[in-house]
Amino acid sequence: MSIQNTTPNYTTQIEARRAALKKMETARVRAEADKANAEKRLQELEGEVRGLGVEPENLEAEIAKLDQEIVEGLQQVASMIPDEYKGN
Repeated sequence: MSIQNTTPNYTTQIEARRAALKKMETARVRAEADKANAEKRLQELEGEVRGLGVEPENLEAEIAKLDQEIVEGLQQVASMIPDEYKGN
């Protein structure tokens, strides 16, 4: 009776895990670089917002204020147009 080699191939398993770890390391390095780029871009955008005279934490309120000013300006213009020149 012949005994087959049923011993698992540990070398193959180790190499597969080593390759997986290398891929994970590459993904981690890429994620860290992406994060650094995003943080840098955020700082640039915050600087641009401050250059416009608005603090970044007040940006949403400033946008809402500007939206309201646009609506009011459009209403004012519409009120100046005589009825005979208004469309539907």
